[in-house]
Amino acid sequence: MAPLTSAGGEDIDYEIFDTTGHLVTAGEWGGPDDDTPGGIGTDPAGNILLTGSSIPPMGYATSRVFLVKRAR
Repeated sequence: MAPLTSAGGEDIDYEIFDTTGHLVTAGEWGGPDDDTPGGIGTDPAGNILLTGSSIPPMGYATSRVFLVKRAR
């Protein structure tokens, strides 16, 4: 698999394994903010679900929560 590349700040990495323990896929998600995972899972179709929060660059006072669905 290709190396993972950061989009800036802290990003979220994930790896998916099959029932025998073999790596099926790996990836990352995030933007220029610091992205912190809250949870990771899959739906019945095998799509990846990520939740967490993003903290904007200095100077902003609020963080944002996110839910991402990455299709297989």
